[in-house]
Amino acid sequence: MREQPPKPFVVFSTADITEQWRKFILEPLAELEGPLSQNVVVVIDALDESGAEATREKILGILAAYNERFAANIRIVLTSWPIKDIGQKLLESNHVQARSLDDVEVESVTRDIAHYISTTLKKLCATFSDRDVEQLAVKSNDLFKWGHI
Repeated sequence: MREQPPKPFVVFSTADITEQWRKFILEPLAELEGPLSQNVVVVIDALDESGAEATREKILGILAAYNERFAANIRIVLTSWPIKDIGQKLLESNHVQARSLDDVEVESVTRDIAHYISTTLKKLCATFSDRDVEQLAVKSNDLFKWGHI
């Protein structure tokens, strides 16, 4: 049997959120062969940047409604600044668990920033001591964007 060539990636150009959800999330998940033995994580980053409240209303409705349509090992991780409409809509759903990065220990954030800076500088073949990296991480005041080089 001849192997099928991979499907070409086509940028979907509709503004219809329901259609985008189907094309970018549901269809690829449906194409996973056999029972899923590992966890699958779908990341939706910066939902707060997706437009005004009226724009977000439909995607929030979709996210709030999809509580039992996925296998138990499929998770959606959504990031956003704490915007009122996002919090209200999603927290109405009992399948949503909210976590605030404000609750993460400061030492953990500083350690993550130091690791990121160190790894990035090594890629640049820069020679900084561990002390230099620690000082940069501390000066970031726990703001990860500051540490992003």
